[in-house]
Amino acid sequence: MYQDLLYYELAIDDFTAAIHLSSDHPTNYFYRAKSFLWLAKYRECIEDCNTCLELQCNDPQVFNVRAMAYKYSGDFEKAIEDLNTAIHDDEKNADYFFNRSQCYFDLHNYNEAIVDLTKAITLNENESKFFYLRGLSYYYMNNYKSCIKDLKKSLRIRATSSFSHDSYYHIGVSYCYLRKFEHAVAAFTRAIESNAERQVPVYFHERAKTYQHLQQYELALADFNKVIQLQSNNANAYFRRAFAYKSLGRFEEAAEDFEKARNLEPLNTNLIVNYKKIYDVAYIELAKPGMEMH
Repeated sequence: MYQDLLYYELAIDDFTAAIHLSSDHPTNYFYRAKSFLWLAKYRECIEDCNTCLELQCNDPQVFNVRAMAYKYSGDFEKAIEDLNTAIHDDEKNADYFFNRSQCYFDLHNYNEAIVDLTKAITLNENESKFFYLRGLSYYYMNNYKSCIKDLKKSLRIRATSSFSHDSYYHIGVSYCYLRKFEHAVAAFTRAIESNAERQVPVYFHERAKTYQHLQQYELALADFNKVIQLQSNNANAYFRRAFAYKSLGRFEEAAEDFEKARNLEPLNTNLIVNYKKIYDVAYIELAKPGMEMH
């Protein structure tokens, strides 16, 4: 009951007491291992899983829990090996495929991640996080249409989640690569609105750049102001804001921003401009969509 209520320290106390009363009962070690996992005590989790297996409890859940402890400890090889065993013993458990896909994702092996996530979705098509991680995998493979499709599906299943704002952000970046800037603005706006309590500078930065593409310079200026308020040393933001000022005919402020950007990063030759040659230049791209300072 403590474990179900997320009182993991109290759960561990009781599982430890149970182990003292019956040290050869593997279930007590397994459940204590789960509590250790949630408390990020990975060494203790692995030790309990090892004991559980030594007591001849070869349930695939044990391998799954130990795999996640290995994953969070950075030992992806052992994590994948354990998940291979869990999947071999229970091919109908979508979470095992999802957990292995996380390992592949962290290793930047996005093809394998997509294979596992597709299998997980086949087993359970109503789990938002499966579509979310597959969408990100497609994103890093530059498959932006599939990324958008999966992330939108994730949001349809669960509109509010801990990763909904990140979904909107990556949808926006993907639309930028597809040059569908109006759709990108809408997505960035949803990213900002769905994470209003924690203002993320890059969300405003990417929307500001997108407004520049759409020649909506007042709106771009407002967003660049927000980025600079949150990141006062962001040279890219000053540089792009300078072009917004220039487009609005506010040349003195533009010049000040160009100089500010150069002073922040004096060794960055990309921030040096020839004022005579940029009169008809709407902006200069310093970072591709999704590559701004987070």
